[in-house]
Amino acid sequence: MLGFAAARDVFGDSLYEPCGQIDRIGNLYGATATNRDAGGLWCGLHRSVEFHRCLSEVWEKQLKRIVWETRQKDRPDRVVAQYIAAYERLNGGIPLA
Repeated sequence: MLGFAAARDVFGDSLYEPCGQIDRIGNLYGATATNRDAGGLWCGLHRSVEFHRCLSEVWEKQLKRIVWETRQKDRPDRVVAQYIAAYERLNGGIPLA
């Protein structure tokens, strides 16, 4: 968790992660996240660098918004429900339990 808190950005190369744990944890601790398949990772990296070149006032305002929205949207009960729904979609609509 300290690594996420110390980072300004975290990167992941994940084609099969339906809900983006890197995104959720990174955003929760103030690190914007780039989690894409291999082809999209370069585009995400480029956009991330553009974002971090913004004026510090712009960057700080957006980061505060991201952290706040993540805390509102990504409560543990919602995250579990989203994972179950995503895996059921990947499973052809068949319930997991």
